[in-house]
Amino acid sequence: HRDLHSFPTRRSSDLLLAVGLAAEAASGLDNAIADFRRQRLGHHRAEAELARAQAAIAVGDPAGAKRWATAAMHRFRVRGNEASAALAELTRLRAREAAAMRSDAGSKPASRRPRRPPMIAADAQQLAERLRGHGLRFDAAVADLIAARALLAAGRRDDAVSRLTAAGGARNLPLETLLLRQLVRAELSVFDGDRKSTRLNSSHIT
Repeated sequence: HRDLHSFPTRRSSDLLLAVGLAAEAASGLDNAIADFRRQRLGHHRAEAELARAQAAIAVGDPAGAKRWATAAMHRFRVRGNEASAALAELTRLRAREAAAMRSDAGSKPASRRPRRPPMIAADAQQLAERLRGHGLRFDAAVADLIAARALLAAGRRDDAVSRLTAAGGARNLPLETLLLRQLVRAELSVFDGDRKSTRLNSSHIT
């Protein structure tokens, strides 16, 4: 067996993902997972599976990401590590959102809004509370922002604003979360603009 220290750690895979080398991170993690499985190193395997799920999201494979994240989540729970299980569930939620967005992109405009919504939004809100309970406030903010996007896609503006507020202000947020927050705000502006345009068009018709 190779020395364990030569395996891609969570830190090294994060670095590869940060510089856009998701495929390289995925390949290294596949090797690590196989080795951890042979050596029955359950915790290391779960960590690698979680990182592998994140790499799958980065390469545009939401189905694979959901599969890896689910495996990691179950493995963490078996070991009583509920905080890490919640993080794996967050990655699975991100994969579900990515899959829903891909489905939305391939649908007709008139059918887009209802397809991504209540279930993802409800799951995200519940997960945000659990993450906060584990002291993972930045991860909870991500879950709240995912909920906000799903609610906005379902036309539930006020509920979306409520989740955006729950995510907290921009101060001290990690860059990735800050960008997601900016995206939600931009989508909210587009939503409000669309509603205003619809009202104006309706007034001209009448």
